[in-house]
Amino acid sequence: MSFLRGVGTAVSVSRRLLVSPHPCTTDLLSSTFARSVCISAASNHGLKNDGKLLTTSLPCVTTKRWRTRKGTVKIPYTKPLSFEHGGDSEWGPLVQFSKSDPQPGFEGIPELESADERVQRLFSLEFADGRERKQKEMEYVVKALQENPADTSTLESHILRRTVHIRKQIGHCLEFRKDKRSKVKLLEGIQRRHKYLKELRRIDGERFEWLTKELNLKFTPTSELPPKLSKKQRRKNEAREACWAIIQTKLEALKVKLEKEKAEFAEHKRNELKSIETELAELGIEMQPTIEETVKQIDIGREVFKREKTVKRRKALLEKKFELYGLHKRNRGKDSRIKFV
Repeated sequence: MSFLRGVGTAVSVSRRLLVSPHPCTTDLLSSTFARSVCISAASNHGLKNDGKLLTTSLPCVTTKRWRTRKGTVKIPYTKPLSFEHGGDSEWGPLVQFSKSDPQPGFEGIPELESADERVQRLFSLEFADGRERKQKEMEYVVKALQENPADTSTLESHILRRTVHIRKQIGHCLEFRKDKRSKVKLLEGIQRRHKYLKELRRIDGERFEWLTKELNLKFTPTSELPPKLSKKQRRKNEAREACWAIIQTKLEALKVKLEKEKAEFAEHKRNELKSIETELAELGIEMQPTIEETVKQIDIGREVFKREKTVKRRKALLEKKFELYGLHKRNRGKDSRIKFV
């Protein structure tokens, strides 16, 4: 019955198919069974074999493939991406320019200043691309921080250009996570800038401190960087920290328990000394500041018995042998009671 019901549904749908292509129509006709049912239905209803079907109403069937194609959801990345190890506490342009500022290469042109407003807007940063904005920012930063206008090959100029490029590239890599080529280029640029900073620090410390302060960079020497740990080592460290945390918790609980027992013992000792003092007062004995002085005043104590000197087993056996055979330790051969025949 289910098969016949499916055939009837296909025949009813085939009567409403359109001549014009539609994603629902193409998906429905993609199966062999649907095509055969549609052809048989068309022949039974006397349709002409001219490639056209009856157009009475729109199709109302949406396939699963078309629904999943339209309803794709972008899954967010779970692994965090950060470039703070490079020393940049923030990313973005170092200098903010106005949209009305001229593009690089068009500054100080009198004809452009006296031109129409629309022409000035056409040559402004509003219509500039990212490369031109980065070039203008780089020229402005290098000109503001370089010591000599002809200085283009020193370590400071290299560090400035690298910093402008890195801060612009960080935003691109964070937005487009799948651009692995840009990420590799960014990491190489950070390492190259770290090399320049290290060399500048060795040559001129004051210049290095001034430049890092102006660019808001945090330089960390390679020797002070934390070592890169494997997954197994990280798991070991986490387990060790958890173990030490449990030990510390138990030690703290034991300290609290000992403090409580100390207070109880001090109270018990105070009560015992008070009862002893009462008993001594009943016996007519004065309590001294210390227990030793009190015992000495009473003139009683434990009788000390002399401890017998222990004899080793080997020595005791030899003594028994000497006693049995009448031998002497010092002169065994002189006085011997045993006569050998």
